[in-house]
Amino acid sequence: MLGSFSTLLRWWLPWAMAFSAIGFALADEKDALRIDRDELVVYCDATWPADAAHVSETLRSGIDVTVIWHLALSRSRQYWLDEKVADIEIVRRVRPDLLSRRWILEDRSTGIMRSVNRLEEAMAFLTELRHYPLVDRSLLRSGQVYDLEVSLQSFDGKQMAGWWRRVLRGDDFSARLSFREP
Repeated sequence: MLGSFSTLLRWWLPWAMAFSAIGFALADEKDALRIDRDELVVYCDATWPADAAHVSETLRSGIDVTVIWHLALSRSRQYWLDEKVADIEIVRRVRPDLLSRRWILEDRSTGIMRSVNRLEEAMAFLTELRHYPLVDRSLLRSGQVYDLEVSLQSFDGKQMAGWWRRVLRGDDFSARLSFREP
């Protein structure tokens, strides 16, 4: 009896601890992703729990940081493949200007550039999506379940180009949220 108990502890306890750690990680993802609605649009709020010390040190040393947010919204279907409703890629880049001690924020998805004086603003630009318009509610069906998947890749220095970057590089952050349209 004692031998079977030690076998249980030796083999099953590590697996149980690993799965409980995965549960805690999923709980963190839920805190990092939210949706908000008004009468016309569904908005997304996402936060990348980045290693802030690494990102800020990279920017302070004069190296560009680029993040690529990928948002995919699909209608969940039981017997068929899920139907894609929205597929959005947001590319944001921060270029340090060490001479003027400013941070140049560039949203490559819209082409808008601006500069800020504070590093905290540059960090928030990279790590947060706040009230980002996701989809027009007229495209959604009432009572249907939708799945939102958000992933992020970050690059220090030169960004890896091409469709193969997602396969070769992997994601630095991903989160998933399901919601029902009222």
